[in-house]
Amino acid sequence: PVAQSNEKPVPLPPESTAVAQVKAYDPVDALEQLYDLRTPDSPVTVSLDKAEVKIGKGKLTFRIQSEKSGYLYILMVGTDKNHIYLLFPNALDRNNKVTGGKEISLPRPGWTMTAGGPPGINHFVALVSDHPREFSKVELSKAGAFSEFSALKVESLMRSHSGDSAVLAGTPLCTTTA
Repeated sequence: PVAQSNEKPVPLPPESTAVAQVKAYDPVDALEQLYDLRTPDSPVTVSLDKAEVKIGKGKLTFRIQSEKSGYLYILMVGTDKNHIYLLFPNALDRNNKVTGGKEISLPRPGWTMTAGGPPGINHFVALVSDHPREFSKVELSKAGAFSEFSALKVESLMRSHSGDSAVLAGTPLCTTTA
C-alpha cells in the first residue's frame, strides 16, 4: 500500500530573477530626444512637400522656417532604422546659416535628395543652433554627399547617457572674433 496525503503540494517561492530590463535601442528615440530637449521658445517649422515618394525616383524636399537666426541641421533615421544621417549641411551645401522668420527650401539648386529603400518611414528632425555644432563625439563618417552617424557609438551613448542634452545634438563650436 502507498501512503496518501490530502495535503496539496506547496509551490516553492520563485527564485529572485530580477534582471534589469534593458530597453532595446531604437535610433528614432535618439531623434525624439532632440525634440524633447528643444528650447520651446524658438520653434522651427518643417514641411515636407510630398508625404510619400517612390524609392529611387521620388525627390525629398523640405521647407523650413525658424523664428530665430542660427545654424540649421537636419537629421534623418533611414527606413531600415539602422542608419542615422546628417542630411544638412552636407558636402554639396555647407551654408547652413538661416535667418529668423525667413523660409528656406531644401534641397537648394545644385543637389537633390532621392528617396532610398527599403520601403518604410523616414524620421526627420531639424535643429537650429545659435552656434555651429560639431559631432565628433558620435563619430560622423561620409556617406556620399551626406554624413552618417556611427550607429554603434550612438547606441552606446544612448545607453550611458543621462542629462539635459541630446546625444545627437553635437556640441557647439566656440566662435571667437579677433
